[in-house]
Amino acid sequence: MRFFDKNYDVSPRVVLALCLLLPFIFYFVFESFFPGNGQLGADYSLFFPSMLDGVFWEHVNGLFKVPWFTPAFGGGLPKFPNPQSVYYSVEQFLCFITDPLTSIKITLFLFALLGFVGFYLLLKKIFLLPSSTSLLGAAIFLFNGFFIHRMIMGHITFHPFMLFPMFMYLLLHYAQKNGKTNVKKFISDIVFASLILIYMIYSGAFHIIPVLILTLVICALLYNLLVNPSFGLGRFFLKLLFTILISVCVSAAYFNATFSYINLFPRDLYPLPGVPNILNLLQLWFRALFLDSPYEFAKDITVNRIWEIGPHEMEFGVGLVPLIILIITIPFLIKKIFTGGVLKRFTMMRTAKLLLVLLLLTVPLALNFYTPSWNAFMKSLPFIKSSSTNFRWFCCYIPIVILVACVALEKISRLHPYRFHIMAAGILFVVLGNIFKDRTFYRNRDYNPKIILEAYDDLKSGKLKPEIAYIDEAVMKGKDTVILGDVMALGSSQLKPYEPIFGYRLENFPKKSLVAGKVMQVNADGFLNLKNPAGYVFPKENNIEPGDHFKAAEAEKAERFRKYKAFPFKFSSAQKFANALTLFSLGVLGLYLAYFIAQSLYVRLMPAKKKVMAKPVLKKKGNKK
Repeated sequence: MRFFDKNYDVSPRVVLALCLLLPFIFYFVFESFFPGNGQLGADYSLFFPSMLDGVFWEHVNGLFKVPWFTPAFGGGLPKFPNPQSVYYSVEQFLCFITDPLTSIKITLFLFALLGFVGFYLLLKKIFLLPSSTSLLGAAIFLFNGFFIHRMIMGHITFHPFMLFPMFMYLLLHYAQKNGKTNVKKFISDIVFASLILIYMIYSGAFHIIPVLILTLVICALLYNLLVNPSFGLGRFFLKLLFTILISVCVSAAYFNATFSYINLFPRDLYPLPGVPNILNLLQLWFRALFLDSPYEFAKDITVNRIWEIGPHEMEFGVGLVPLIILIITIPFLIKKIFTGGVLKRFTMMRTAKLLLVLLLLTVPLALNFYTPSWNAFMKSLPFIKSSSTNFRWFCCYIPIVILVACVALEKISRLHPYRFHIMAAGILFVVLGNIFKDRTFYRNRDYNPKIILEAYDDLKSGKLKPEIAYIDEAVMKGKDTVILGDVMALGSSQLKPYEPIFGYRLENFPKKSLVAGKVMQVNADGFLNLKNPAGYVFPKENNIEPGDHFKAAEAEKAERFRKYKAFPFKFSSAQKFANALTLFSLGVLGLYLAYFIAQSLYVRLMPAKKKVMAKPVLKKKGNKK
């Protein structure tokens, strides 16, 4: 059986085999970092209790009731308005049918698969590369260090990063030429790209969307320069504009509630770290992208820093394969530029686009460069000023480097006879490199999910009722001391919540009269030991301040709240409008998807129907003759 055809490209069977095999290899390489009896990354101590909290809410209220608030943390906090809420995410929905640990493992595999297939389609269908090169690029993206190490450490809101290739595919799809536009395809691309962006927003990944938009624009410009000069950039930006507009409309309720919440607790209290030496910054970029995590080097060269830099925060690796490809192909490309008349075809417009690409490529580097005046300017910018580090912007380079390496490989015709061998060697190098990489730091981490998993099983078996009865910092279960957010599994709300909105040291947390004890106890001022969370989002409308407690006269509301039942509170006028806009937009989007599915089924079924009807007609005409 031949593995490649006369063009030295792999056969469809090989493509299918690798599409099935590589995501499974990825899963089995990393599944051991999510032990059922053992130690997970520290941030799972934030998200596992939050996921169990979501299961509690769904158990009491059903699937379609919006979880505006939760009693499980800090005596009562916003849930839907929390920018890190994962209630509307794949891992949370999986939690409704299986335990949190299993849901994380399924999410890991599912998004690895989506990232691999998405990148393959992007290279194959949009960048028009052969299957062998597309598979190699997809394998490199599958094993990128950013996705897996964030998942290992518990940063699960980064998992939508793997949807980016499909997002880019949809926005570059059917906008390749300046000819006649297929309106139906144009609209469907926008709608499905919007669904991806909406998922990113609602699953807590808003913080990576600006990075991905920057990456998308750079890749679109590179596509125009390197692959398809007739690609309509105007049409691309129109698709992007409509995609963002639809996503904002559908997410209006979330955005308004979230901004109302975080505007009361600005997170600009920390200094913004950076690297004052540009050569050190470039060395850091190179090592983070192609070598092992340079976190020790980052700690040495970074100034204005108060937080520790862990290995996972500098994991962006695409490995040595793209670097080797670029080193091999650059001499050929330079020769081709000077001898093939490429420079003569470089018009003023193409030169301007190239300069724009180079400028945009410096943005992640600029955000991590430090001078006192530049740092002061960045601290004045929305979104940027709330960051504690901007190193995560380096993830912008992951898809860009892979795309450039794959396109460069295909530009060298002398290497075409070796496509299959390059693919096989490259994929083998990527897989073996990940299998034998030293990840000692990531094993046996700090968090044991035992209490959360036991509570989940007790809830499903009917032994546990969702409710919060106490405020506590630590609770005893047998001989074990339960701390952090896990106390919610035993009916207590965490006295000092792990909530980054209030600062990593809870500098802005309005504790007020919250103390360890029963939530329904009344203090000397006539307040219950339970906060009215509406004050965190709509303080004026509910005549309270952020962090205020329920009054003793509001015991009925408090009783409902502590038992995970919805309680009455007032929305702001802006929130009412945002809620209506979200419902209307969801309705329109749902109608379009129903129409799209119905039409797709109709188109698929109609040819077969016509073929069956055509036979007797032809037969009759033949008899008449």
